[in-house]
Amino acid sequence: MGEQKSPTIQIVDRRRRVPIRANRDNPGIQSSPLPLSRWNYDPKGMARAISGPILGPPFCHHHHENSHIWLSLGNAKVQIKNIKNGLVKEFPQYETKIEENYSDYIKRLNALEDERRTVLSLSKELNVISFHGAFEYMAEDLGLNICHTIESDEGHEPPAKELAQLSNKIKKDSIKALFVDPNYNGSAAEILGRETGEEIYVINPVISGKEKLTAYEDIMNENYQMILKAVK
Repeated sequence: MGEQKSPTIQIVDRRRRVPIRANRDNPGIQSSPLPLSRWNYDPKGMARAISGPILGPPFCHHHHENSHIWLSLGNAKVQIKNIKNGLVKEFPQYETKIEENYSDYIKRLNALEDERRTVLSLSKELNVISFHGAFEYMAEDLGLNICHTIESDEGHEPPAKELAQLSNKIKKDSIKALFVDPNYNGSAAEILGRETGEEIYVINPVISGKEKLTAYEDIMNENYQMILKAVK
């Protein structure tokens, strides 16, 4: 007897009703739709699905748009609602459980919202330089000013002349922090930190993480605590 394959079912575009920001290097290019989220049919999995972490899938990385929408807590809530509605539509027999899981997850995100408000009250208008374009949504959420974004993930470091200009900008604009992601391996941040005396802070863009139900909240809370350090 052959193995029965589970059908793959299209459910929902998690970005629905979420405003997408253009990348700073390509502000004029229009966004194109992302592929729909896909789920393998699994009754137990469907009942638990809504309580899992929101992690950015690989296919979300479009160079002409900033797709890291989950770094805004408000956007994350919209994503969760989109996923919940899609699950209920495709699996109405599990509606009660899905709604319960959705409610539990929103309560957890509301608790995280309290922490966000605390950070917002202390970090508003903090000037920073970012070494990853993902942080735009979080900056908007927390009232941070990203004065300059340096993308060096493809091995292209700023030339010496630009680094000198950035060093002067940091001093002139009272920039208080340099944000890098955990995988940053360039030298520009270290050079600027050394020349200006400003600290480097590691902010996680939440594109990967441990497979646990609280992965998203845990990483975002760590980000908030890191930003509080920058404020102090």
